[in-house]
Amino acid sequence: MRYREVWYVSFAHSLKQLSVDQIKMLPQEQKKMILEKWKKLVWNENVQNVDQQLLNIRDLPEKIETRVPHWIMDRLKEGLDQYVKGRWLSSIVLCGAIVEFIAQHLTIKFRGRFPKGHHPPKRLSKLLKALLKHEILSEEDFDLLDEIRELRDKHVHLKKLGQDKKSLKTDNLRVLNNLLDYLSRCRVFSS
Repeated sequence: MRYREVWYVSFAHSLKQLSVDQIKMLPQEQKKMILEKWKKLVWNENVQNVDQQLLNIRDLPEKIETRVPHWIMDRLKEGLDQYVKGRWLSSIVLCGAIVEFIAQHLTIKFRGRFPKGHHPPKRLSKLLKALLKHEILSEEDFDLLDEIRELRDKHVHLKKLGQDKKSLKTDNLRVLNNLLDYLSRCRVFSS
């Protein structure tokens, strides 16, 4: 199987030649035209039309309730938006980053539960197991976060080129639901 694709980025109106102020002063129609050209340029097979985006919104939980730091909330919203727009790999990776942040936060917050001189593992899989072992994560929370890690690894560390689009979308929804489930019950960020 051979893959070859040439991608050439060119705009008749080069933004690189303009200052920040000049870009801000461009007429709205010209800005819209440039962004439309950009959208066509970066189109890929997973781009969702309006109906598909509405169906993707329907896939998500009707009610999302969580209290988390601003950084996590912004990444969570971005991950949800990426799912709706068909940017499933980006969403999976982002949710994996949130899990890494949570694991590090828990390690720091509960460092007193680890033996003196203990150095937390660098690998996320081992760190999550250590958090479970020291009763910082419940079995259920461990399962949710570890499955996010596994699905992220599955799609980031590819064994072959080409991914099943349906599997990617399904895995993304699973990752989001796991993360939302964990964050809805998590009280670690309250204090």
